[in-house]
Amino acid sequence: MSLQREIPNSKKSTETEIEWPLEDHVRPSQEINYEQLNELFKQKNIDFSASESFHGGPRSRGQGYKLAFWSWVASSIDLLILFSLSCVFLMTFSFLVNDSLKHISQIFGGSFLGIFVAVWLCFSALYMVMLRSFMGHSIGEWACGLRVGSAKQRLGRNYIFKVLLRVFVIFASGVILLPLLSLLTGKDLAGKMSGIPLVSVP
Repeated sequence: MSLQREIPNSKKSTETEIEWPLEDHVRPSQEINYEQLNELFKQKNIDFSASESFHGGPRSRGQGYKLAFWSWVASSIDLLILFSLSCVFLMTFSFLVNDSLKHISQIFGGSFLGIFVAVWLCFSALYMVMLRSFMGHSIGEWACGLRVGSAKQRLGRNYIFKVLLRVFVIFASGVILLPLLSLLTGKDLAGKMSGIPLVSVP
């Protein structure tokens, strides 16, 4: 329990100073280190570990194949969002230049499908990197109770670089191949290669 002490000042008024018990809290002036974070998460019974496998804490989406399935559900949600954003972008661009998409694709020397795939890939890279770097998850992962990296990793200085590496590894494998292998094996292969696993929220 916190203790309160009244300290009179020169203007005969009182101020309340809060004394922080060292065994329960950390003083605001002290810098929180990783050891203290580990202890805090152990007290809250939250999984704070990181491994190559899909994993999660109590009351989570489960582990292994079950969590791999939920990662595919999250990816499907993100896929629909990115598909919609790409369509809106192309329609808006066509409206601004006052020209048809077919003619625009011919100007760039490709088919409409090729232009659409290029736009989709650009949006996908920005979407995955930006949201994961600043929020720790995409919209689909948030909806399915998933996070990229443990809490300790998300507080690290190299978290953004690991997110970039994870996205690059998935794109380099053809977007579908590595997630499919992860689903078949029940292990987060992209997380093993990038050092930042996909975890579930307790």
